[in-house]
Amino acid sequence: MFYDYKPSKERYVVYKTNHGGVGDKLIGAMNAFLLAYVNDYSFRIEDKTNTPLVEIFTSDHEWWSRDWYEQPLKRGRLNLLSSYDEMVNYITEGVIEDYYPNAECLYFYSNQTLIPFFFQNPIYREKLERIGVDEKTVYPEIFHYLFNLEDEYKKNFNYLKSKLFSDVKYVIGVHVRTNWNWGDIPQVSQNTIQNYIKAINQNFLPNARVLISSDSQEAYEMVKEGVFDMDVVRISGDAVHVSKVENPKLNDMLKAIYEIYLLSECDLLIGSYWSNFTRLSVMRNPRKTILVELDVEPYDSAVDTTKYWIEQLSKSVDDIQNNIRKAFRFPIEIKGHTKCDPEVMFTIK
Repeated sequence: MFYDYKPSKERYVVYKTNHGGVGDKLIGAMNAFLLAYVNDYSFRIEDKTNTPLVEIFTSDHEWWSRDWYEQPLKRGRLNLLSSYDEMVNYITEGVIEDYYPNAECLYFYSNQTLIPFFFQNPIYREKLERIGVDEKTVYPEIFHYLFNLEDEYKKNFNYLKSKLFSDVKYVIGVHVRTNWNWGDIPQVSQNTIQNYIKAINQNFLPNARVLISSDSQEAYEMVKEGVFDMDVVRISGDAVHVSKVENPKLNDMLKAIYEIYLLSECDLLIGSYWSNFTRLSVMRNPRKTILVELDVEPYDSAVDTTKYWIEQLSKSVDDIQNNIRKAFRFPIEIKGHTKCDPEVMFTIK
């Protein structure tokens, strides 16, 4: 698919990321790569966070190169972060040089899925169809092209996967995004946690294990207590949202990456449609998914930011449910270095 990517123009799309969770980062980077690919630009990432992607991933395409930085190139900036409705024509109509004719290096900001917009552009759609990708397959292809675990981390992932799937026939992955600890929105209600539990129990599989991934240890304990007749596990360690803690460590990022990879390998994914973490797990390896109904605090008692999100979600929930139905996700327990295997940074128990 993308392995013959050899840009013909001496121009760059540089994905700039200084904040955001793992899902935001990787989805934004894939958007930037797609923009570069369809315009024959070179693709680069500048990640100045405490947990840069280059520390964990490698690729046949050297997106970490600083060659663009060292050249006196004319710069441009395209910001398609959360509010982008008025600028989607930059993707759906024409080519990028129509809007930035003099920019030899375009800084690109994005954290939302932009796939449909590329395929609404007849020029881009024709080029993508020529290499055999469509809206469903394009992101998995980009993901596997750009983001390969470094060998030292790949060994640990394979170990985790073997432990997760050992002695069971099925694994159900569950992602529970609460926002309880980070002051973010929307903060889900206790009823939403019950929706996760109900979804897991309604999709009971014999000889199954449930892997739970969550930004809240409390939510994990609640789900574990409510699940019947299935082994419930997680990756050990603190429940951390990489973009919300003050000084995230590389291991925090690595744990989140392992969770995304493992969730994408599960037989069933139960997820949070309001989180890019769930979206990325589905993008990497599309599986049967169930999206859990979101329930937030009563509107009358909500702060203004939560009220805004309630209004936005109420407008989009019907479309989301019609397109994806329902989704769930899961976790595993992680420990530090073990005596049994010096290459295992995380393990499942």
